Amino acid sequence: YWVGGSGDWADASHWSIAPDGPGGAGAPRAGQSAVIAPAAGDVTIGIHGDQAVAALRMEADHGTVTLEGDRGRLRVEGDLSLHGSVDWRFTGTVELSPGEGIAELDLRGIPLASDVVFTGGVWSIKSDVVLHDDRTIELHAGTVVTNGNMLRAGTLLFTGRQAKRLMAGGSVVVLAQAFDPGGARNVVDAGVSRLIVSDQA
Repeated sequence: YWVGGSGDWADASHWSIAPDGPGGAGAPRAGQSAVIAPAAGDVTIGIHGDQAVAALRMEADHGTVTLEGDRGRLRVEGDLSLHGSVDWRFTGTVELSPGEGIAELDLRGIPLASDVVFTGGVWSIKSDVVLHDDRTIELHAGTVVTNGNMLRAGTLLFTGRQAKRLMAGGSVVVLAQAFDPGGARNVVDAGVSRLIVSDQA
């Protein structure tokens, strides 16, 4: 649990094993979940290197929580949930790679300034996924099920030779940049989804 106001993600003094408990527990590592839910006031957290967590929940119900930083990679191996006044300014890459089972992505339409890369597992999207118009959603491996929620980004890429699947269902996919549909062949189950490319409008 994040405690102690604003600071750097890697600062051990800002992490506790209990909500609003004493700091010093150390930054979460792969296999450990992180909860950022300040009890009051605005909080800014900087990421300035690679970090990994089992799951991440950010709840900004009592002030704005800003995540910033311009380098590094944040790897999330389970559920990723954002709620409330979250300001995601972190421009490093977010890697989504769950272990066994199905992980949930619940961003509630909060815009991300990061590239998002799916590198395995099964992801169930619970609400709209919105990236800045210069950012990319990349499906490298795994399965993404949109459940009718919107995907919005600069562009959408399908990379690598590993098995991958985008179950688009009834979703609207909005891209700011040109899209090569050839890369989606045998990868996208389009269903009744719609693709809108704004620079071709």
